[in-house]
Amino acid sequence: MVPLGDSDVFRRKVVIFRSGVLLMFFTSMSKILVPGAVFDSLQHELGFDASLLAGLASFYMYSYAFSQLALGMLADRFGGVRILLLGGGSFCIGMTMFPLCSSYWLLLIFRVLSGFGAGIVFLGVAKLVADLYPDRFSSILGITLVIGYLGPVTGTSGMVWLVAWLGWRASLLVPAVLSTIAYLVIVYYSRGTLKPIERGGSLWGPVVEVMRRWDVVRLFVASSMIFGSYYALLTLMGRKCLEDVGGFSMRWASLLVTMLTILVASHNYLGDRVCRLFRNQYGRLMRTLSAMSLLGACLGWLTLRYGLGGFPLILSYVLIAIPAGFFPVYGTMAKESCPSNLVALSVALLNFWAFVMIAIVGDIAGRVMRSYEWMAEKVGDVLVYPPSAYEGVFAVFIVVSLVGLSCTIGLFSRRVSR
Repeated sequence: MVPLGDSDVFRRKVVIFRSGVLLMFFTSMSKILVPGAVFDSLQHELGFDASLLAGLASFYMYSYAFSQLALGMLADRFGGVRILLLGGGSFCIGMTMFPLCSSYWLLLIFRVLSGFGAGIVFLGVAKLVADLYPDRFSSILGITLVIGYLGPVTGTSGMVWLVAWLGWRASLLVPAVLSTIAYLVIVYYSRGTLKPIERGGSLWGPVVEVMRRWDVVRLFVASSMIFGSYYALLTLMGRKCLEDVGGFSMRWASLLVTMLTILVASHNYLGDRVCRLFRNQYGRLMRTLSAMSLLGACLGWLTLRYGLGGFPLILSYVLIAIPAGFFPVYGTMAKESCPSNLVALSVALLNFWAFVMIAIVGDIAGRVMRSYEWMAEKVGDVLVYPPSAYEGVFAVFIVVSLVGLSCTIGLFSRRVSR
């Protein structure tokens, strides 16, 4: 193993870690760029319906989730730097090639490549946090996620305005080029930092070791339901719903969604404090957060059902978003419920289940919206969906939240300790 006591190796790993955090900023941004920021552009220029657009997002999420499982089993063996090199290369290729294509299948392939790389980048950064800052894992991971979550902040209103100015292809090339620069810095400083690959032992054995813990499995399911609803808002229909039904302009709708991402980012910074505050009361905390997500889904459905206006709709968004801002808390719960040698894998599996559900909910939401396209009105180059389309999506959120809340009953009833 590379000795962290070596000051030059440690310095190089710190530079790699910081560049990895910057790269994670762009991987986080990429999650919501397609179709979110370019929904109308792809629908108008390439003729894709809502279901196809949702597919671009869903397959990205499926690929991201698969990377968590596949590389999560290898993270402790390969080391954070090697994982970052693999993930960064895949992500940068996918990001660069996507805006150069028009074929749906090519676009889908490069979104899958981007998603796979993005997931690996997250794992590499999380592994480096565990290696470089083992005593401050929760706080450093929280700060790292805050920086990462600024990507969606930039990718909502900022990219929407940039697309309106430059067009979707040139706009998507901007983060692609900047990502590649960050990746090249990692490549440059990686010399001498790669740990020998550890061999032997079962790959699936550690996965079984984590998944046989019933409380951890229920934590995975409950948290994944929270992220499923939030990301459907963020990546697919949140801004469109505010424009089509809420009566907001494109500028105000994108700004409101941006504020939502800032809210989520700020809560990641509170992860360490929340863990201390709810020490040995993680079950109650998860029930509260799952209930909040359900309340937001119900409020959104009622708002659309009875035409209550824009403010209750925004409030429903906020209630759905707040629980999604506590990934460091969920990560700490998983970490403290598993042996110390399975930290990277437990966080990887937490992320795996989250993105599986994100992909499933996004795909279902896209199919629901597509089923209402015959009722949609075309205003200029934009397709305006009826309230009933979004009402159906919020009904999906209600079902998802109910499943998540049911998993928190009796969760962590036994004392959780390090």
